Amino acid sequence: MRFIKFIFIILFMFNFNFVNAKTENLNDKINMNKKPAYILIIVLLFVFFSSCEQKETEKKSENSNEETASDNNSDNNETSDNQTNTDNLTSKVCPKYDRDDYKHWIDEDGDCQDTRVEVLIAENQGTISFSTSSSCKVVSGSWFDPFTNTTFTEASSLDVDHMVPLKEAHESGAFEWSSEKKQEYANDLSSENTLIAVSSSANRSKGSRDPAEWLPTNSSYQNTYASNWASIKVKWGLTADEDEINALKNILGDSVTLPNQANEAECTGSVDESVTDNASCCKWCSSGKACGDTCISKSNTCTKAKGCACNKY
Repeated sequence: MRFIKFIFIILFMFNFNFVNAKTENLNDKINMNKKPAYILIIVLLFVFFSSCEQKETEKKSENSNEETASDNNSDNNETSDNQTNTDNLTSKVCPKYDRDDYKHWIDEDGDCQDTRVEVLIAENQGTISFSTSSSCKVVSGSWFDPFTNTTFTEASSLDVDHMVPLKEAHESGAFEWSSEKKQEYANDLSSENTLIAVSSSANRSKGSRDPAEWLPTNSSYQNTYASNWASIKVKWGLTADEDEINALKNILGDSVTLPNQANEAECTGSVDESVTDNASCCKWCSSGKACGDTCISKSNTCTKAKGCACNKY
């Protein structure tokens, strides 16, 4: 802009001198009278261009300030978003986990076959037998355990595992559920992947640990295990902590739908499910000891075969 102004004034002055030279011999008086007017015009043009240049400079300055402000706002928004995410990950305080709050196994349809029996019947791959003619309790059959890549024939050797354990679900948001929803989750037969029959030892080894802490020894099943885990958490609106999310990504990649990330809730006094939540237990013995399907005094000798009663200590 400054260069253009300079050229324009030089050209104007040159034109003025040229015209002035040609007419000088004709009418010096007239030219002398016009000179002040030409000078005034030049001064006005100079002022005009200077004003334009100043406005252009101010405009550039304003644009620069707006860009800087926009960048600052963007940085502030990003910081705010990060802070919000951090706040959302803050550990929650929840009631102590109590497996009795997640009532199972129930006989929802009233046919004497509870949820455990329903799962064993659904997953049986051979000839199944029951303890009575009413078919209320399964004794034998053929079940494939994907955790250990092993086939079992005795129902007493199996636990019905919650793919996402009750305690894990509790600390991932289920503690906020109603009693009805907790019971619905604990007995969910809507998907074949939510409850599965596995060896008792594998289920107790897993306890309430997530995929960042435990995976099945059968490596060929680990991808399916992680996929089922993630889909169940998404279905029920349960969260996953950072280590859990990273473990799922390492196994499944980034293309799958994962649970929302949040820290596990801090549930004071909760006890690990590996000790207290054997999924096959129909009765818990806290003062006495397990004997078959019942509890007896610790001083008595049990003469019954292993049943579904478990020691809670």
